[in-house]
Amino acid sequence: MGDITKNREGSARGEGQISTAGGAGATARERIFGACDSIARDQKRVTEAAVLGMVGGSSSTVHRYVSEWKGLAELRNQAPSVPSTFLEGIQKLFDELVADAKASGRAREDELEEELEGLKEQVGQLNTEIDQHGTESRQLNDTIQGLTLKVAELEVQRDTLQADLRTAEAYKGTLEQQLADEEARAKQIERDARAQADQLRKAHADELQRLSDVYTRNEDRLYQDIAQMRDDLKSKDQAMEDKLSEQRADLAQECERKVSELQKGHAAELDRLNDRLDELVGERKTLDRERREEVKNLISEHRKETSKLMAIVETVAGSTGISADRLINDDGAMGELRDSLFPSKDTK
Repeated sequence: MGDITKNREGSARGEGQISTAGGAGATARERIFGACDSIARDQKRVTEAAVLGMVGGSSSTVHRYVSEWKGLAELRNQAPSVPSTFLEGIQKLFDELVADAKASGRAREDELEEELEGLKEQVGQLNTEIDQHGTESRQLNDTIQGLTLKVAELEVQRDTLQADLRTAEAYKGTLEQQLADEEARAKQIERDARAQADQLRKAHADELQRLSDVYTRNEDRLYQDIAQMRDDLKSKDQAMEDKLSEQRADLAQECERKVSELQKGHAAELDRLNDRLDELVGERKTLDRERREEVKNLISEHRKETSKLMAIVETVAGSTGISADRLINDDGAMGELRDSLFPSKDTK
């Protein structure tokens, strides 16, 4: 960890050497990222030399942040809908992990190399001493074996560090794949949401059309019933008038015949005719009462139907803002009612 800290401090000292081309308060990373974005907008190839020429400073710092910018550019291409700040955070985290692991591995490798060199020198010296001091060969051989074992352990440690570096790289690739999978899932969710919205819009349009058809059928049926009632009333009135006219004519003829007979001196027949006349008058009164009762019933039914129709008209008028008088007396009001309840696509 001490070597990693030293490596980060060295990078920080390199960052302090970059010029302020990106602004007085901008960090080295922001200035270098700004230079990369500017070069990319000009559709030119982003190179460390071009960035170094724009912002100046340490080449190692420029190399570090240009590499980071290129990594972020690849992530943005793979997952364009993921926020850039999130991608930058992931990229920065992995770059720091990989950089720390590499720096630690390189430092450890350097230490191991130095130790190996020292051990090799010690082995050489021991071999020389063995040649010079044959009597101490057993002790020297034991020492050599110990040093050889230590060299093997150091080599194992070095291999372990290299394996850790490979694991970190593989983990980075796994996270990149997870980001791509999340992007694909988000797109699928968006497609499903759009399909559901289209279905709801279609169902709503079908329901509006159904209600329009029902209203039209009910309206036509209502007008037909009213017209039929009017025709029935006229027919019944005409039938009553015809019946009364026939009765009047028959009665007049009967009266004339009876008067003629009375004039011939048949007083008894005159009495009978008077009785018959009274009967006819009673029948006429009865017919008149029946006719009036029938007309009264028809008027009552008509008023009930009219009340129902007026209730429907008042309800429609209250919901549309068109007065009931206009709906009843103005033919154009029905067109306005249809337009307000079921606006056409052109009106929308």
